[in-house]
Amino acid sequence: MIGSTNIRWSILEEEGIMFAVLNRLLCTPDGRQTVADLMYGAATSMEQCLHYSIVLDSTDAKAIWVYEVWPSEEAHVASLRLPAVGEAIQKARPSIESAERVFSGHDLKVARDCLSSA
Repeated sequence: MIGSTNIRWSILEEEGIMFAVLNRLLCTPDGRQTVADLMYGAATSMEQCLHYSIVLDSTDAKAIWVYEVWPSEEAHVASLRLPAVGEAIQKARPSIESAERVFSGHDLKVARDCLSSA
């Protein structure tokens, strides 16, 4: 997880301001790790991001799953304009064959979060 480890999920849920996104990227066979590393580096500049997970698919050697939680959809869109994010996208683009938004939504409920400290 990148970002704050002391998130007050219950407050965010009560205010109804969270936005979640799950993306699936298919990369060139030799580019997956490079793309994941670039994304990880760029995520450190996303100060408003509440949770950012990058998962290398264990059943598909070309796939990366990216799960993000933001305070709002607007915060997510604004992150795409950050210089570090734009630079990472440009560097990663030759190694990305396709990108798919699997889902996005505003009605996120956190049932359990073992990553955050109390």
